[in-house]
Amino acid sequence: MTITLENVVVKYLASKKLSAGTCREYRSTATKWIAWGNGGNIDRIERTHIREFLDWVHEKATNDGGSNAGRTANKARENLRAIMSWAWEQD
Repeated sequence: MTITLENVVVKYLASKKLSAGTCREYRSTATKWIAWGNGGNIDRIERTHIREFLDWVHEKATNDGGSNAGRTANKARENLRAIMSWAWEQD
């Protein structure tokens, strides 16, 4: 059974009482993950996948004319870390 990051994000958001803005940020990270297209089953995500994704987010933010691409990539990293840690705890 494939467990995708998108599925985990939905469960994560359902389990937490987060503000609407924070929920949008987590969904945005999941949308970027899908657009990146190299992530599959959450059990198979490796460090290299995360690094490549964050590099892609930074590059995309720069190309889109973002004023602070580093912050955008850091926010994506924070969101992924919270989601992955929660998923690990849930087994």
